[in-house]
Amino acid sequence: MEKCVVILITLHVTSYTNALQCNSVLQCANKLEVEVDLQSGRVIPSADAVKTHVNFIYGPTSSSAPDRCDGQAVVRLDFSGPYKKIKMELMYGKEPRLWTASISSAPTTYGFGWNYGYSSNCAAAEVYNDQFRVYSNKLPGFMYHVTDGNSLMAVADEVVEKGANMTIDITDEAVSWKTFFVNSSERYWDDIKNSRHLFTLSEQEPAFGPPTDSFIYAAFNRVPYGNFHNGSGLCKVRITFKRELGKGKRERTPLCCCNLGLQICGCFSLFTRSRIITELLVSVFTLQNVSWSAAAGEMINLAWEEFTLARTC
Repeated sequence: MEKCVVILITLHVTSYTNALQCNSVLQCANKLEVEVDLQSGRVIPSADAVKTHVNFIYGPTSSSAPDRCDGQAVVRLDFSGPYKKIKMELMYGKEPRLWTASISSAPTTYGFGWNYGYSSNCAAAEVYNDQFRVYSNKLPGFMYHVTDGNSLMAVADEVVEKGANMTIDITDEAVSWKTFFVNSSERYWDDIKNSRHLFTLSEQEPAFGPPTDSFIYAAFNRVPYGNFHNGSGLCKVRITFKRELGKGKRERTPLCCCNLGLQICGCFSLFTRSRIITELLVSVFTLQNVSWSAAAGEMINLAWEEFTLARTC
């Protein structure tokens, strides 16, 4: 009888494997990653695979010449789902010139913190030449946190150069940045945290403008609103959405059931695997004259653990 159970399990897993192939983008995974090549104009994985969180408004385009990095792209990043933090890696293969990265809550941003008065929720960050600049939004009280009488909150000089990799981390009301230089072991890093005048990703009520949303607009080798402000030198961008697990929460890593000889873990989200195991259990218990076995007991324990974790996805 146990042979019948194993055969039934194998058939179920095979059918699910054929229907739900491994995908590099798992909705229940801890992170989602996309890479934009501004020399070739390619996106890895394909734009279709990540369009639920990364929507390409423009491009990406390829560089005007093989030895240049001036391809452009504009993306809308959606924080309304399970991913609440983003890491943006900027890889400079050429000397940075003018606007190579411009990130803002406002789609009309065109550089130096300006956005045609689109909304009060208009925080921005940009790489301009070798500088990194952070601009506040226009929520009440912002003037107490700026340095130029307008919206500039922070500026850092000489943070990028040819060969440098810069990382910008953005989450609700916080931004941090660091740079790895190619010819130096030194790293540059800084951050601004817990400021309501940064990116408002928890649907904070605007003082003026359209209703708030959970979008951020990022432009590369140009600004979000148009290519009349552009730049060059940025060759590749890697965008990684991350979950905010929170203090005390368990990392959602795949659980494997090698003790049962089943390989259904690595390619599926926890929710999908829970469905698989639940249906297997239903099939086992509906068989006539199937006695409790060690294998069935193991499956029950595993299914319960998977279900417990999957509820948080």
